[in-house]
Amino acid sequence: MATTFSQFQAQIFTPSCGIVSCHNTGTAQAGLVLEAGQSYGNLVNVASTQQPGLNRVTPNQPEQSYLIKKLRGDPDITGERMPRGGPFLNQADIDAMIAWINNGAPDN
Repeated sequence: MATTFSQFQAQIFTPSCGIVSCHNTGTAQAGLVLEAGQSYGNLVNVASTQQPGLNRVTPNQPEQSYLIKKLRGDPDITGERMPRGGPFLNQADIDAMIAWINNGAPDN
């Protein structure tokens, strides 16, 4: 299970999100690039384009982080649960990401 940002990048973002037609440099959906070296700066303290009142990731506030809402498929999201079409993250991975956000969302 991933617990650091670099582990999330290697185990979740790179293989599931930063791919062609999703969140790579050439086709970044919602302006969100999730490729290594770019994803942290595109997530933490950056307003969501779908719900500008929320940041994609707000350190210490996972319930106010749009990324968590999108990964869980919360009923108040715009569009689809992510990753689009699944397979969706298991609860342990989502919980690890919540813990990382609760820990201040460090670039580790």
